[in-house]
Amino acid sequence: MGVGLMISLMLLAMLVVILVTLLMDERHLRATKAPDGRLTGIWDGSERRASVRIDAQLKAKYAVDTTPQEKKDTTTKNISLVGILMESYEKLYPSTLLLLDIFLMDQKYPLM
Repeated sequence: MGVGLMISLMLLAMLVVILVTLLMDERHLRATKAPDGRLTGIWDGSERRASVRIDAQLKAKYAVDTTPQEKKDTTTKNISLVGILMESYEKLYPSTLLLLDIFLMDQKYPLM
């Protein structure tokens, strides 16, 4: 193998190493400059609810008040003095009346 070919291959290898290093550095810079998901100027991250929400995964059953069908099983996610976050299997609109049974721990009967 000629000396000129060896030098050309070494230069090519060095250029590949430099290119890979630059690409890795660029990815690192992009990751550090990426937004952190905060809405600046709109929400400062402080709690604005009137009452505190408590994480509570409780067994529950619900039915829409206008349909006399059997209640569907669900689980609550959290509870506060003014509301409950729960899973539902249908679209529920604001002000929809629900018949809701919530069960504490392993109780047989719902809260009254």
